[in-house]
Amino acid sequence: MESKAQYALIGTMVMVFIIAALSAVLWLSGSSLDQDLDDYVVTFDGPIRGVQEAAEVRFNGIKVGEVTSIRLDPENPNKVLVYICVFEETPVDTASYAQLEPQGLTGLNIIQLFSGGSDLPLLKDVPGSREPYMVAGRGSQIDSLLTGGGSILESAEIALARLTDVMDEQAVGDFKKILSHVEVITREYSNNPLTAERIEQTLSNIDKASKDVSIASLSVDQTAQDGRDLMSEKVSPIIDEVSATIKLVDITLKDTQTLLATTNSTVASAEGAVLEFEAGTLLELETAAANLNELLVTLTQLADQIERNPSVLILGEKRELLELPQ
Repeated sequence: MESKAQYALIGTMVMVFIIAALSAVLWLSGSSLDQDLDDYVVTFDGPIRGVQEAAEVRFNGIKVGEVTSIRLDPENPNKVLVYICVFEETPVDTASYAQLEPQGLTGLNIIQLFSGGSDLPLLKDVPGSREPYMVAGRGSQIDSLLTGGGSILESAEIALARLTDVMDEQAVGDFKKILSHVEVITREYSNNPLTAERIEQTLSNIDKASKDVSIASLSVDQTAQDGRDLMSEKVSPIIDEVSATIKLVDITLKDTQTLLATTNSTVASAEGAVLEFEAGTLLELETAAANLNELLVTLTQLADQIERNPSVLILGEKRELLELPQ
C-alpha cells in the first residue's frame, strides 16, 4: 500500500508541474485562451524583410496579435500577403494601414497598425465585409532608404560625371590662375601690412572723397534749380501757347465738321431734285419728242404729195364721177 501511495503522490506532483509549466508558457507568451480574435490580411507591394510567422502585431505600440502565415498573392506574384490575427477590440477602421518596424538590431520586423481616424467606421462593421479583412501595408523607413539608395548612388555618379566634364583642362588652368592671383594678393598684403599711417591716410582719402561728393551734390542741386527756373520762365509760356493753338485747331475742326454736315445736306437735296427731274421732266420730254417725230413724218408725207401733184394743194383731190345708167 505504501508503494502505491508513493506512486500516486509522484504522479500527482508530475501533473501539477506540467500544468504549472504550461501556465507559465502561456503567461510568458501573452496568449489568452478565452480571447476572441479577428483575422486580417495585410497586402504589401514588393518584397518584405525580417517578417516571420508568430511575429508580433502591435497597435500604438501595444501587442494585439501575431502573424499567422505569409504567402504570395496568387493573382499577382509581386504582392505579398501577410495573414494576422488580432484581438477583437482592436479598432481597425477603413483607413487603417500596417507598416513594418524594425525590432532592435536583430534585423527582424514587427507589424505596426495605425488608425486612420476616430470618426471612421470599423473595417469589420462595413456591410458586406467578411474575414479576413484587407489592410494596406507599407514598408519600413529603413527599407525605403535602402530602396532609394540605388537612385541616390546613381544621382551621385551622374553629378560626378558632370563635374568631370566641366573640369576640363581649360577649367583647371583657369582655376590655377585664380589661385595664383590669390597668392599674389596675399603676398602683397604680407609685404605691405596695414599700419596706423596707412589707415589714417585711407580715412583722410575717404573724408576727401566724401567732401567731393558733397560739392558734386550741391552742383547737381543748383543744376536742378536752374532747370526748374528754365521750365518756369521759358518752357511754361511755350507750353501755354501750344495749348492755346491746340484749342484753336480743335475749334476749327469742329467748324469744318459742321460745314461738311451742311454740305452733305445740300448734296442730298440736289440729289433729290435730280431724281425728281429724271422722274417727271424727262418723261414729258420723251412724250414731246415722240409727238414731234410724228409731226415730221406727216410733213414729210405732205411734202412728197405736193411734189408729185402740186395741184392737189390748190384744187384739192380730184373726185371720181360715177356715171349712172340711163
